Amino acid sequence: PTATAALANAAVGGYINDGEKNLTTDLVAAAVGAETLSSTDVPQYAVIPLATTCDSAVTGMTTSIPTPSSAGMASLAEGTYRICMRIVDLAGNVGYSVSNNIVIDRTFPVYTGITVPDALINNTEQALTTAVANRVQYTMTAPASIHPVTYAATENTTCDGTLTYSSTMPRIVDLNSDGTWYVCTRLVDIAGNTTYGQSVSISRQTVAAQLTSGTFQ
Repeated sequence: PTATAALANAAVGGYINDGEKNLTTDLVAAAVGAETLSSTDVPQYAVIPLATTCDSAVTGMTTSIPTPSSAGMASLAEGTYRICMRIVDLAGNVGYSVSNNIVIDRTFPVYTGITVPDALINNTEQALTTAVANRVQYTMTAPASIHPVTYAATENTTCDGTLTYSSTMPRIVDLNSDGTWYVCTRLVDIAGNTTYGQSVSISRQTVAAQLTSGTFQ
């Protein structure tokens, strides 16, 4: 017999990231057999490395469908795996089928900095449409790749997921009030691991200082 089991829940995209490692939802849907499967000798499952063949030599099979936090997944190193299924039809014939690839990637992108050419914005610069910052720097770890880098300009001292990010770098004109600003960078790898980075402080001071009183000697 043969069967298929579609990747489900956290595994739908083919990746398990750090934020999903403690989930208890099944990684595949219930097996669907090309023939009618036995209702008493139910399917068994095991997580295997990509290079391992799904056959009778696979050990540690269980009737529980693997989840991100189950023993068979939680202890695995980062890399590419599949779920091997042992199935039995009504006649007692035994077959093996394997899921699509699941990549375990728990490593976050590492933000190392961003260049701010001018950290002091004065009255003559406030309307410029020049980008506030450039040359964001980060490092990644295989097998993941980075999604488009996104940015937000904020007067908050914390860069996190509460801000609205855009793929366009903020411009000087977007810093629309006097005070201290920051450029936040959001890095998301292909598995969904997310890192936030913060620029140096940018001071916008467009009101000229005035001498209200004083004595010149």
